[in-house]
Formats: sequence, structure tokens, C-alpha cells
Amino acid sequence: MGGLFIETPESREEGVQARLHFLVQEGQIRADAVVRHSRSSVGLGLKFTALGEQAGLSWPSC
Repeated sequence: MGGLFIETPESREEGVQARLHFLVQEGQIRADAVVRHSRSSVGLGLKFTALGEQAGLSWPSC
């Protein structure tokens, strides 16, 4: 399903669940993810576990 890296000074333990909200031109995108990698003062590697409708989002109409 994919994932992303978020640059942040905060750290989280591997396995912690996260809910992400992205605001893009087409509207808001929600995703559920789990922390796979955490580097203090660097960032977090997150793996998506649900995207879009699976995470509670209705995609905007084009």
C-alpha cells in the first residue's frame, strides 16, 4: 500500500498507530498508518494501513 517519511524532531515507538490528514487542491485526504521507523530529531517512517474511504473519507467529485 505504500507509506511516507515525515521530517519531525519528535519520535514515536515503532508500531504506534497514526491518523494522517492531508490538505490538497482537490480536498482533504485521510490515511491511517503505523510507525515503522523512528529516528530521534530526524523523523518517522510510516506505512499506510488504510487510505481514502477505508480511512473514513469520501473523495471529492471532479
